[in-house]
Amino acid sequence: MWRISKTNEQLVITELRRWHLIGLAFLLVCFGGWYYQFLFLPYTHLSKQLYNWPMLPLFLLAPLLLLPAILREARIAGAGQVFTFDRSTDRLLRNRTLLCAMSMIDFVELRTISVVYADSNDYTGYEISVICRDDKKHKIADGVDEGELLHLAGEIADYAGLKVVQK
Repeated sequence: MWRISKTNEQLVITELRRWHLIGLAFLLVCFGGWYYQFLFLPYTHLSKQLYNWPMLPLFLLAPLLLLPAILREARIAGAGQVFTFDRSTDRLLRNRTLLCAMSMIDFVELRTISVVYADSNDYTGYEISVICRDDKKHKIADGVDEGELLHLAGEIADYAGLKVVQK
């Protein structure tokens, strides 16, 4: 979910933090539950298998793969994520950090990401990025609601005078 505010000089897109708080809570519960079952549940046949040398490092280190996602969710939940398209200074900013000059943006891309699972529970997601003339790609938003993301991509394209390319 995003909040869009537009003036003559700026288009500000703010990613709402509550969704990241929910995501952060989910990741922390999964992370904590993983170690809780290993450290505090009774010594069962499964845990006997896990205490063997080849499995122990894998079992202990596997949740560390979630750390980048946890840190990203914590950063956005704490400080938020704000993209500013500023016509007066010809800049695209993310959290007040310069990404590129607006005049360097070539088009807005709405990419469809499809994953097909064997049990027919397919996933379709969408990602909005701005593509610069030097082939740099800056991700703006992602989600599963095509209509909402198409509207957001349209707002960006209208404000910056660009076209939306769907892939």
